Amino acid sequence: MNLMLDTHTRDHGYQETWVPVVVNRASMTGTAQLPKFEDDMYALRGEDLFLIPTAEVPITNLYRDEILAEADLPMALTAYSACFRREAGAAGKDTRGLLRVHEFDKVELVRYTTPETSAAQLELLTGHAEKILQLLELPYRVVRLASGDTGFASAHTYDLETYAPGVGKWLEVSSCSNFTDFQARRANIKFRPGGAGSGKSEFLRTLVLGLALTHSPEQLNMVLVDFKGGATFAGMSEMPHVSAVITNLANELTLVDRMQDALSGEMVRRQELLRDAGNYASVRDYERARAAGEHLVPLPSLFIVVDEFSEMLAAKPEFIDLFVAIGRLGRSLGLHLLLASQRLEEGRLRGLESHLSYRVGLRTFSAQESRAVLGVPDAYELPPIPGLAYLKPDPTTMVRFKTAYVSGPPSGRVRIRRDEGGKLQGILPFTISEVLKLDVPLVEPEPEPAPAAKKPSVSHCVSKHHPNPARAQDRLRRSSFWEVSAPMPPASADG
Repeated sequence: MNLMLDTHTRDHGYQETWVPVVVNRASMTGTAQLPKFEDDMYALRGEDLFLIPTAEVPITNLYRDEILAEADLPMALTAYSACFRREAGAAGKDTRGLLRVHEFDKVELVRYTTPETSAAQLELLTGHAEKILQLLELPYRVVRLASGDTGFASAHTYDLETYAPGVGKWLEVSSCSNFTDFQARRANIKFRPGGAGSGKSEFLRTLVLGLALTHSPEQLNMVLVDFKGGATFAGMSEMPHVSAVITNLANELTLVDRMQDALSGEMVRRQELLRDAGNYASVRDYERARAAGEHLVPLPSLFIVVDEFSEMLAAKPEFIDLFVAIGRLGRSLGLHLLLASQRLEEGRLRGLESHLSYRVGLRTFSAQESRAVLGVPDAYELPPIPGLAYLKPDPTTMVRFKTAYVSGPPSGRVRIRRDEGGKLQGILPFTISEVLKLDVPLVEPEPEPAPAAKKPSVSHCVSKHHPNPARAQDRLRRSSFWEVSAPMPPASADG
């Protein structure tokens, strides 16, 4: 078991989970064990609860009735658990403990993915299951099941079989299946195409570009960090304000330690510079003296943007100490921190709340997440339009706004307008106050047709490994598709 778990978590990127062995009827129905196979399940007398026949049941139902972000997919989970099966209606030596038993342990693999990539994810998962057999140096074969042999819920199944000389048979040791949207519909698991669609990345790009347009590099430098990917700040590394763009830290956690050391070193450097220049109390006093004629080198403020900080703290919890230190000393040292996350787990801001001068809440997945950021559920109730958000600059004020779109090409040629002093109209100094609309006539672009909504389904695959292999002689020969699942309403591309 340890070999399987270590290989899948370290080499194949699965997240290990610990799951219960007792589940409710809704969970068993979501993965299609019920109602068809209820006679094969162990039930708790007097309660509508069941012992799991496979860890597939609790892993799949971890996200029942939830909406996932496409940016979080594919999601790979594994679990080791005890499993219980009655094998009702079966008889013979195979059911008397030689090949089949009522209780056994195994390791499960589950991958949540999008419909378009589910077939490729099945091939990937099957390869992960094969790797275990290769490490054990067991001869095996891969059998693609015909439709008559495929299970009730599965659209495509591979069986991995090893040869057992003791019985002279090829025995199934792993079954890898693609359920497409079958279980997703039953368990009401959805995803929003195009990521969360809240407009978080566009908001960050707009903010960064707005600051660059209203401040010189001598006033402001920026460090842009994208923990999970690199798309948010793509193309911004050449701006003179940008000191560094750090991306894909999730794949190289050692770089997180290096970034932590670099930011800690920058705090120390600024403290020493202020002391050596004349014991200035803050960067503001330093810059005031420089403007008055003192021969001092420019000391621009450093704006640090960390996208997906919540996931970074999950991987490196000790990083919270640096965030708190910047929150406590950053204002006097000219260090400013903006933390962004698609999902905000409860407690992630613990220790930082007193240092947050403002909060921005774009459309959230739940009212609870909105309350965690703003204290009210309003961000969850925003219309499904990317870029809509609330700004909370103080405990009593909430300002609703819409993020500008800066990532695409201009909609058309618009004459540049300047005021009497030759300055561009439409560019205002940065402020967290509400920006009044300028009375400047603009050419309205033609509306673009809305893209067709994607079918909100999640496909995932299940691979099974257990120490008591058996050829599934009682596998369904015909699938009686009598179970009707109500179609899910189309989800809009928003967050």
